[in-house]
Amino acid sequence: MTRDELDKLWQQALQTSVAAGEEFIRYHFAELVAKAERRECVIACEGVEQATESQSWVVANCVADILARDGK
Repeated sequence: MTRDELDKLWQQALQTSVAAGEEFIRYHFAELVAKAERRECVIACEGVEQATESQSWVVANCVADILARDGK
């Protein structure tokens, strides 16, 4: 994740905290970073799935587990 991406996530977390009247930004920031990292993992898994079709069920299960953490 680049610095610019982290800065954008921080600004989103700040806006969420202000809108909710909260003083703590770091919890929202941590949640946003975790979601972004999970998305990156899914993208990486899907790339592996295309490269190794013989084990695509393993990758598909990994992708499903990662997405389940996001509630999707």
